[in-house]
Amino acid sequence: MGEPVVEFRSEQSPTVVYACPMCKLTNAGGRAAAAACCVCIGCGAPAARGRTMCEACSEIAAERRARERHAAEVAWPVVDDNGEPVCVDDRFYESAHEAAVALWEDGEDPTVAVAMPCTVGPAGTPDLVEVVEVAWMGGFDDPDVIEVPAAARQALAAAQELCEANAPTVWAPRTGERVQLEAVADVGR
Repeated sequence: MGEPVVEFRSEQSPTVVYACPMCKLTNAGGRAAAAACCVCIGCGAPAARGRTMCEACSEIAAERRARERHAAEVAWPVVDDNGEPVCVDDRFYESAHEAAVALWEDGEDPTVAVAMPCTVGPAGTPDLVEVVEVAWMGGFDDPDVIEVPAAARQALAAAQELCEANAPTVWAPRTGERVQLEAVADVGR
């Protein structure tokens, strides 16, 4: 980088404060830290304000992390397809067959995709008594002072039961295991 580090001096103090030559932010780390402020740690090219890498190096690093994550996921044990929903790259499908066909139609190879089987069940419901206690405690110095009255506890217990009985069904991917998707020629479109 050609621009010199900006120095701030005062006659009243021996302290010298250094600022980045590009973004002009001061840095407590001294001259070297100010000089490295907007410089890519990957290639030494200018980086955007507050960034440690230029756009090109950021993309390369993101691609590397994606490859490493995929390699780790491919190493997960393969479990039997029990007809459960599956999740592939944050996309949910009713079945492994549906996922394989959809990926193939999108131009992707389903045999290399990581399809996580999903547990199907009701959405979690927070403990309503605890929610009320926490909300009420927020306004007091002594949290032991607040107690939900018995009548309110009964009403909240009834509401809790009603919420749990009517909770929506959710699909939760099981990380750490995967289902092997078949090639489209094998799935019998």
